[in-house]
Amino acid sequence: MHSKKRICLCISVFILFFFCTAEAFTLDDAIRWALQNHHAIKKEKQLIRSWQAQKNAYKKEFFPALSIDYSYVRLGKQPYTKKPARMYVEDRDRYDMDVTLGGPLFTGFYLLSQYKWAGVNVEKQETIKELAQLNVETKVKISYFNILYQKRILETKREAVTQLKAHMQDAEKFYKNGLIPLNDLLKSQVSYANALEERRKAKSAYIIARAELERLMGEKPTQEITDISDYKTFSLPQRLLIQWGEQERPELKALKLSVKQSKYSIKMRESDYYPHVKYFTKYERSGYNPTASKNRYKYNSIWSGGINASWDIFEWGKTRNEVQSEKAKSFSLQEAYLDMLDEIKMDIKRAYEDVAVSLGNIELAKVALKQAKENYRITDLQYKEQVTTSTEVLDARTLLSQSEANYYGALYGYFNALARLERTVGKRDIANKCIVW
Repeated sequence: MHSKKRICLCISVFILFFFCTAEAFTLDDAIRWALQNHHAIKKEKQLIRSWQAQKNAYKKEFFPALSIDYSYVRLGKQPYTKKPARMYVEDRDRYDMDVTLGGPLFTGFYLLSQYKWAGVNVEKQETIKELAQLNVETKVKISYFNILYQKRILETKREAVTQLKAHMQDAEKFYKNGLIPLNDLLKSQVSYANALEERRKAKSAYIIARAELERLMGEKPTQEITDISDYKTFSLPQRLLIQWGEQERPELKALKLSVKQSKYSIKMRESDYYPHVKYFTKYERSGYNPTASKNRYKYNSIWSGGINASWDIFEWGKTRNEVQSEKAKSFSLQEAYLDMLDEIKMDIKRAYEDVAVSLGNIELAKVALKQAKENYRITDLQYKEQVTTSTEVLDARTLLSQSEANYYGALYGYFNALARLERTVGKRDIANKCIVW
């Protein structure tokens, strides 16, 4: 018996030690999981591999290519000449084999432009992946803060249920003793029933909020997520944020790379203004046996080599039209870049003001919450001493619930505003200067 007790005690100590030392699930953990598992990011990674492979394929076009052709022909009759005498000139069965080695000498800079175009496209895809990561990270932060907000709201609803239940029990006692009318008792019972309904809604909202974060992460956290309620005052100047946005926004980087890429597209179209020159060397073999090694009428093998040049001299201005089209696209991208630059500045200004407003709302809501708690405490005491009505208590509790919702809405609204500001700037460490994780 004593040994069993010792074993149970050891197990209990181990379990207690495990749960006390287990690290809580943090926002950084959620972001790390999401960046590893989210489908949007995996998709962009595959596209990067695709374009890298395409770039390598374009590079191979600079190298000589080796090709082999093999054919067999069966003639209806064996060819012959009639004059001066009947003489056969070829076998009915003919096997031909050609081996050709050749490559480009000059393509009007088409191959070089194509290769550089693909290289820029790989860079652009990397930037698009960075954009996807930034979007996912922002969604994770907002979802994480929403969980904390819903959790706080659920706690306030539970507290409201406890307080309204106690108030209803006081009202029942007062009614039995004839101190209050039935109407006051009914009000307290209705308020308690409404509080139960609000608690169920809050629990459902909390469950949905957690499910959304699990969807973004691709996994379900085994620990309870860490609360974040401490914050620092945001003090970075707007001018600096705009400067960062001009340098860091992935969309702007991608559009800038598109402008660069369009220059190579123009050169690819302009390549048709030049002749295209290729070199080749060829080995041909022909015979009446499958290896084409025997031929009764001519030499069965021959080597040849040369240079081939082609130049489209006149196509009714087709090349010029294609070049004009690519140049127009390039100008369009440049205008889109300038337009996005203006939009980014405006986005940062709006997000900056949202942060400032949210920060101010926290202090106001904190004061209001403190006053609402004190108001409810005093009103509840007065009701127990029968110097105020049940209506006053219920109004005070409603005011307290609203003040709690306003405070936590302002607090986590501030964190959400910071997350959106990070997104508009394209920089990931702004919130760390303002939030104590």
